[in-house]
Amino acid sequence: MMSRTDQDGFVSCPVCGHRMLPFGKASYCLPGPRRVDTDVLSCRACGLLKRDSSGIDLEDHYSVASYTSLANEARFHAARIGFFESLWRLAQRTARAPIKRCLDFGCSYGHFPALMEKRGCDVVGIEVADEPRDLCRRKGFKVYKQIEEIPEEATFDLVTAIDSIYYLDDSLTFLQHVGRHLAKHGTPLLRVTNRNWIARVLKVLGKDHYGNWLGDGTLFYSARSLRRLLESGAFSIHSEHYWERGKQMPQMKKALYCAAAAVSWATLGSLILAPGITVLAGRSNA
Repeated sequence: MMSRTDQDGFVSCPVCGHRMLPFGKASYCLPGPRRVDTDVLSCRACGLLKRDSSGIDLEDHYSVASYTSLANEARFHAARIGFFESLWRLAQRTARAPIKRCLDFGCSYGHFPALMEKRGCDVVGIEVADEPRDLCRRKGFKVYKQIEEIPEEATFDLVTAIDSIYYLDDSLTFLQHVGRHLAKHGTPLLRVTNRNWIARVLKVLGKDHYGNWLGDGTLFYSARSLRRLLESGAFSIHSEHYWERGKQMPQMKKALYCAAAAVSWATLGSLILAPGITVLAGRSNA
């Protein structure tokens, strides 16, 4: 579902269709380098926050983002490969069928595809940023720029979108593509950041500019809006996870991560402060 503007000038939520209201502003980095302020909208119905990215070419941002620079590949590999291994184990435990073919949406440097390939999988990637996409191809991976480029007959047992769907303005259309390419008993695995609660705390404290706290995405999901998105795409959630094992980070940051995840777990998901949310799903009718 695309965001639309109704006759009164209100933007509709791209997840649930309700009106979105002004919520504040957030920073966004563009070439120059320069930072611009962007409006942030809020949906009270599902908890989604949305950046107004009209007039901004997102690929301009990708050209200056740290996670697309080849100079940072080794650093990102060291920080995240343990986390990718934990996600792979999670997918194996949850999958209802053997995982032989995988699609990684937002594959960046190709670290997760490389891990899956070592486990015997045939892997296809999607990466919109030019430099990491070209790097993946040099490594021998089949990588497309857009999911629409995948051959119609291709199917996958596992579709992963790790820190990538929140860059899309229309995640529901993405899920419809996933549905077309997912094997009957296939598993989508989505991971999103969980920072909306920080912006809402700042709002209560009288702040209406959130700087970089929300990150550089377009849509900022709460657990509720992520569940609603999957339901709208005809998927049912098999499991939801807040612990993120394997990430390498400074000890203080790691302690804060663990404390936030513990609160989320202890409250049975009623107070989710974890830095990220990972969900594994399946077709609702499978």
